[in-house]
Amino acid sequence: MFKRKQVIVHEAPTDQGSPETYTKELFKEYEGEKYRERFRTETAGLTDSQIFDVFVGVDDDQEDDDWRKLFLAIPRVTANIDGDALAEQARALGAKAGEATDKAINLVMKAKEDWQGGPFKVLFGLKMDFEDEVLSSFAVPDTDTGNNPDEFKVYKEDSKGKRKLVNSSFYVQFGDATPGGQKILERIEWTERAGDANMVKDDIPDDIKEMSPTERETHLNFLKGRRGTIRAAYKKAMALYFKDVAVNNYPGVKAEPIWVKGKSPDDVNLDKGELPEVENTTKPIAVWLVPDKDRPIAKWEAFSIGAFLKLNTKKAIEKGGTFAALIESGATKKKPGIKAKDKKEGLTIKTVETGVNTLAELHRWFTEIGEAKDKVDVANLYKLGNTKDNDEFVTAVFETADFLNHLVKDTGIATKYLKLQQGGSDLVKDAIKQGATK
Repeated sequence: MFKRKQVIVHEAPTDQGSPETYTKELFKEYEGEKYRERFRTETAGLTDSQIFDVFVGVDDDQEDDDWRKLFLAIPRVTANIDGDALAEQARALGAKAGEATDKAINLVMKAKEDWQGGPFKVLFGLKMDFEDEVLSSFAVPDTDTGNNPDEFKVYKEDSKGKRKLVNSSFYVQFGDATPGGQKILERIEWTERAGDANMVKDDIPDDIKEMSPTERETHLNFLKGRRGTIRAAYKKAMALYFKDVAVNNYPGVKAEPIWVKGKSPDDVNLDKGELPEVENTTKPIAVWLVPDKDRPIAKWEAFSIGAFLKLNTKKAIEKGGTFAALIESGATKKKPGIKAKDKKEGLTIKTVETGVNTLAELHRWFTEIGEAKDKVDVANLYKLGNTKDNDEFVTAVFETADFLNHLVKDTGIATKYLKLQQGGSDLVKDAIKQGATK
């Protein structure tokens, strides 16, 4: 989306969630934290959403032993995540943010993202300070699974010196560690200390010391609001970054901002800290189907940032990997409650050939998500095993496993697979081959 060279410049055209779905608000409303407090050992390593899915899926009158079994049954896909280490990594990256990032975030703080260009400005600033390899290591906003989630827990000392786990996030830690974030934290500390009669005030700026109690409270609320604006701006910019990577990796498709004429990355002086400018329009992102050589662009769509972020490349690939499938992947469903008779027919298997091909693709997908560095998809799949009202999923998984076990038992598949292992076949997973040779 933002490159120093060979950037395609586009001119502006002339022309459900149910109550049982986890949210932070519902977790708090249903007093989900009480389960973490009652069953500290059994819930260790679980995210709030995993705990939520357990207690909303069963009756409240469970015995303690039953609760323990339910919580212990959840796979600890992210149990090895060290929240304090992730927080330290985010702070270290935030401390490396330079003048370009700080300049960009200040612009957004003043504007409060009143127009669509705000997230672009922050992303451009980040691009000036960080290489793509580093940016790709940032947390995907709002994730709580995988190797580098946005949401995690860190240890914090209370007023009595007791350490306890509290919720935190990558972008809280990152934003606070940036130059702008440090200045805000410093003023928050000064403002709070200024109102404490027992604290030394020699280093507090005069403008804060001269404030009345009401003015201090007002200023403190302003600072905390600005701190939240910083955090939200970085999250929005990085959500845009990750979505841009996904869309530009989609087959035959490219995406770029719609640049102001003469203000694209190729036109501005990046070495002097000048930032590119995106058209101030409600739909500042162009997505187009790459044409054949020397042919004009025939298919393209303009997107708002919100609509662009909703594009689902994985779903679009499942639908055939076409340009139309990508565009439709982010469309909001007009009928959230479609009746069974109105649903479009999905995959239908009537022949052994189709069934075997489908099984092979499922095997490929299981291998892909199982060996992926980030375990987000595996975590979400495991999560379905403890989700309420998913009887069809539970039945499909269990009975498919039962059928395949019988297929292995009643045929020579096991013997043939052993020969593939011993022969070092490329089709067999490396981990299995290594185990077979020991």
